[in-house]
Amino acid sequence: MRAGPENLAKAADYMYEWFQNEGVTGTLEDIKYYLSDATLYNAAEVKEILTKKDADGRTLAEQRALNSMDFFISQGNYEQADREKLLDGDFRPDLINAILP
Repeated sequence: MRAGPENLAKAADYMYEWFQNEGVTGTLEDIKYYLSDATLYNAAEVKEILTKKDADGRTLAEQRALNSMDFFISQGNYEQADREKLLDGDFRPDLINAILP
């Protein structure tokens, strides 16, 4: 998928097959559109997102989760207490390091 447009059709076919097996609704055209526009990461990039900490001691994955939570709080969907639960969540960079050495 990441290599470029030459793999788009094959990647879309794989994803469509997965959708069908898992009961997920979606057309092949929807999937091709998503894959042509989506940001996809290789293993090294995923590892960095899930393990590298910033000055506040948070990974990029944690930062993104908190940013999303802040948006939903601002919309009235969640409360600050829910954000605190997220902060106490089980982000486990050690597991990613074990899987992706």
